[in-house]
Amino acid sequence: MQYNWTALTVTTIGILMVGLDTRIVIIGLPQVSAQLGANIEQAIWITQAYVLTHTLTLSIIGAFWAIFLVE
Repeated sequence: MQYNWTALTVTTIGILMVGLDTRIVIIGLPQVSAQLGANIEQAIWITQAYVLTHTLTLSIIGAFWAIFLVE
């Protein structure tokens, strides 16, 4: 039963951190889009690409961890 609570805690903290990190990117988006010379549609793509890349990276690392490192 301890493993279930540990897994739930780690997952909840991970989701909280992704939400916080995404908000930080959104706050910095006007400066990033100004430096890149992007319009609003391109800025939305920048945000979505960042979130997608972050999510895929975490999923791949989690799968790797589950397959190769957990006994």
